[in-house]
Amino acid sequence: MSLTGRDPVEHVAAESAWRASLATPPEEGWRRGSAWYRAARLCRPPRFDVEPGYLFTAGAAVAPEAGATTTRSSPAGAVRGTTSPTGNRSGPGVVQTQTNRRTPLTRIGITTVAVASLATTLNGQMTMQRISERTGAAPDGFSQATTLQELPDGRVVVVDTRDRALMLVDFEAGTMTRLGRPGSGPNEYNGTGPLVRIAGDTLVMIEFGARRLHLIPPDGRLAGSRLFDVMLADVVTGERQPDGAARVVGGPRFADSRGRLYHQVTYLERATSSIAPESWILRLDPRSGDSRVVAPLRNWYPERSTRWRAPMMSQDVWAVAPDGRVARVIPHPYHVEWYRDDSLVAKGATVPFEPVRVTDGDRRAYRAARAAQRPGGAQISGPPATGGRNNSRRPPARGDVTDADFPTVKPPFVEELAGTAARISPEGEVWVTRTRALGDSVVSLDVFDDSARLTRRVILPPHRILLGFGRGTLHLLRVDEDGLQWLERYRR
Repeated sequence: MSLTGRDPVEHVAAESAWRASLATPPEEGWRRGSAWYRAARLCRPPRFDVEPGYLFTAGAAVAPEAGATTTRSSPAGAVRGTTSPTGNRSGPGVVQTQTNRRTPLTRIGITTVAVASLATTLNGQMTMQRISERTGAAPDGFSQATTLQELPDGRVVVVDTRDRALMLVDFEAGTMTRLGRPGSGPNEYNGTGPLVRIAGDTLVMIEFGARRLHLIPPDGRLAGSRLFDVMLADVVTGERQPDGAARVVGGPRFADSRGRLYHQVTYLERATSSIAPESWILRLDPRSGDSRVVAPLRNWYPERSTRWRAPMMSQDVWAVAPDGRVARVIPHPYHVEWYRDDSLVAKGATVPFEPVRVTDGDRRAYRAARAAQRPGGAQISGPPATGGRNNSRRPPARGDVTDADFPTVKPPFVEELAGTAARISPEGEVWVTRTRALGDSVVSLDVFDDSARLTRRVILPPHRILLGFGRGTLHLLRVDEDGLQWLERYRR
């Protein structure tokens, strides 16, 4: 929500009211006193009052006229729909107008708007957008889907880390097909890793353990692999290694459109057997073997966490745009920075946020999720999104995490699985998944543009988390009571 010209405490209250209204059926929200309208009233443009019976929009409180074609404007573009004589909408989006008149809304009109996909501009700077229109679903579930990329024909390729599988999903045909098989031969792999996009709509699955890049052309088949190497010992240009620390290079997480790979280097402090707070993001060109520093990073913040790998740890997260720019998301103070070739090119303003207190339930959920991890799986540093099943052969973790290791409040975001807290859309926006209270089923994401400016907040349907993007779509995961993940496609 826009934070210009108002006390941050007021905006925190407004956001809380807004979120409460989204989790409440429209009819219930109306009977409870219209929390949606109270939130709108608090965050309105200063010149306008929003009263019960009027719809809050960017410029005024208005009602749509019967049969009128309406347009809502937002940074993501315009969405068109039609209002029927009864106030029902035939298209997605919220009625949006720039006129300054007020016309009473009927109750049925308000209810219809409340269940539509929301995208309301606040103070002309930021929108709240609610995702609601599902356009497809996979026929079977995943154990632990971590990355997804869309093919030109709308099919998607998904990496299931727990099952070590590369799956091709066709929403139109209602099919799921495994690509390749376990092994070390042609079109075989023994482990899975990040799925990234390079030039010409070609996808690459990075098998870091075998130092192999598995190629998937636009037709969606496995088309062989090639080896790559990572400089594990030599300090590269721009890197500043702490004295006496051991250098640890992680596997590549991202790639740009030129096929260059991006990974993180950290340092083990021998005296304390702990990871140093400062680290670097490196870029590797597999063809030439050249590697260089492209951005700084902080693994953790000692002033906010008791130790490295503490639960719900405050740490920077990062992602890479197709053109090679690196987005660094910083928790304290919460903001985004863009880097290119180790130069800061954009720094966003601080984004106020409402701290979420850590409860006994959070601590129990964290320990349960840690006990359920299987050797070789992705590392977690926070509670699961919605709980999960324990199908692991790993024994429960020992009592090495005490209550004192948990923070008092959660940071604005937590990297539950490596590379998932921040994702970059095909349009080059950074989507950051926000932390929430345990039991809160509604996930929200902050969206930042290429100048690091917060432009809107996206609200997902209950019990869904973001996995990836398509052309005009979001791919979300719904986690059932057994921890199985179901892939769904939504319009955005």
